[in-house]
Amino acid sequence: MTTGTALRVLAGLTLAAMATLLEAQEHKGQQDIKKAIGAAKVTLAQAIDSAQKEVAGGKVIEAGLEAEKDAAFYEVVVLSGEAVKEVEVDAASGKVLGVKDEKPDPEEEKELAEAKQAVAAAKVTFAQALETAAKEVKDGKAFKIELEMKDGKPTYDVALLQGDKVMKAALDAATGKVLKLEERQAKHEKEEGEEHAGKDQHREHLGHTKATLAAAKVTFAQALETAGKEVPGAQVLEITLGGTAEKPVYDVELLKEGQVLKATIDAVGGKLLKQEKVALDKEEADELAESKVALGTVKISFPQALEFAAKEVKDGQVLKAELEMEKGGVTYEVVLLQSEKVKKVTLDVVTGKVLKVEEQSGKHEKKE
Repeated sequence: MTTGTALRVLAGLTLAAMATLLEAQEHKGQQDIKKAIGAAKVTLAQAIDSAQKEVAGGKVIEAGLEAEKDAAFYEVVVLSGEAVKEVEVDAASGKVLGVKDEKPDPEEEKELAEAKQAVAAAKVTFAQALETAAKEVKDGKAFKIELEMKDGKPTYDVALLQGDKVMKAALDAATGKVLKLEERQAKHEKEEGEEHAGKDQHREHLGHTKATLAAAKVTFAQALETAGKEVPGAQVLEITLGGTAEKPVYDVELLKEGQVLKATIDAVGGKLLKQEKVALDKEEADELAESKVALGTVKISFPQALEFAAKEVKDGQVLKAELEMEKGGVTYEVVLLQSEKVKKVTLDVVTGKVLKVEEQSGKHEKKE
């Protein structure tokens, strides 16, 4: 369970090396889901029904289709009293493969508390929500659904694959009304038989990322120091190493007096190349307004967060760090490249404590 509203107040950035690497991973995940949907004989609604029968009296809060090697299965998260259980259901036969107890970490405990509120407030069932989403997205095949609280209301988030598009439908869990429908275009779709080309592309992106890291002579900490001098009194929101091996740069997002700024810093010489104001759309402005109180709770600096993350991921090279807004609270998220793996470290902004370490895999996103 990794739901929540991210503090992403700057849209449309070219994140260069980091973006291309994660884009390749996202592409693989989407291809895996397309393949899994094609192989599945059991619908998401049927898998949820099987899980509810397996955990008598349990309340489903999340369900999604997973693809692993040549196997496709559903993971259904169920509340059973105070316990959280994960039920795996075979997507071909509908057979329950196993049930295991989940132990939420401190961050997930907050989400769990909100999930319980959503379960109590929901009047529409998972089956009804899936039916409504299917009517809204013609020929769409649901592969994930989650029940959560949004703006004080119980909400279903349903992800559906429609051709080469991923559609996301948000529904009021009290009334069944469709609140929002979004489209995300699939990226770099591969034709059948192009698997090897995809692997080569992934290796190419990884090589590009490593070359950019090797070319950078200025550290993240030094880039942050430069940004602080150039924009005094500003609060850093995000810093990313991008550009190319020939011209690596740091993109730094800052908040000052209600205005979001972007500073581009030469990763070789350390000089400020460009500074510009960022125009926010309504959704981004609303997120920023909601985040201001939470941002005031930050006690750990970006350099300290980078230091703690580097200690946690031995020999890891930082690619990106940001303040992330989830469920009204703020955390640091630091993304590092460790050999051939991309690791994400989540830290408490008050104590610097490491809350979670995740490996960014090619599986479909659990976080919508």
